[in-house]
Amino acid sequence: MDIRLEYMAQESRLQERFFRAVWNILTKQQQVELIAGDYDSFVKKNMGHQRAFSSDKQVRKAFGDPSGVDASTRVAETRRKKYAEGYVGYSRAAEVVRRAELAFDLIDRPLYHSAVSEMHRHFRTICMLDFDARRAIYQSGYDLSSRDPQADAVKAAKPLWKKAEKQYTHAVELLAMFPPVE
Repeated sequence: MDIRLEYMAQESRLQERFFRAVWNILTKQQQVELIAGDYDSFVKKNMGHQRAFSSDKQVRKAFGDPSGVDASTRVAETRRKKYAEGYVGYSRAAEVVRRAELAFDLIDRPLYHSAVSEMHRHFRTICMLDFDARRAIYQSGYDLSSRDPQADAVKAAKPLWKKAEKQYTHAVELLAMFPPVE
């Protein structure tokens, strides 16, 4: 996860540099038109999605139906509420970043980088809440005395790894650095 978050932070920094470079090559007239919204039909301003809590569905997909359905459902609902609370902070921080990106002519780099860092901090929080939820749902809903969690994880990872190799063909060398655990 740390690699993914660092990649996202680097991507945000590069994106900001690109946005500023584009802004600097625009004429004053183009800048005025951009601020006025004359180009809005060419710009996607809404992310169009939210990161929904799906840990319970992911655990079921990977390991099948739990033997302790009631316990698993209770844990999932508790974790869903915690995730929703964490998501509020992430959503607010992401909105600040989106607004900053629409005002590069008015905002300085340190302020933008601070907003991005705050967004990434909240993203890490919801990722950890998601990971903890998956672990808790697995531990509460499955009879661990008759299962090998390591073997279950390896089995669940295989189709995901195959999907990643197909989806990220441009990053085969990078994926090879992190082979699946056998």
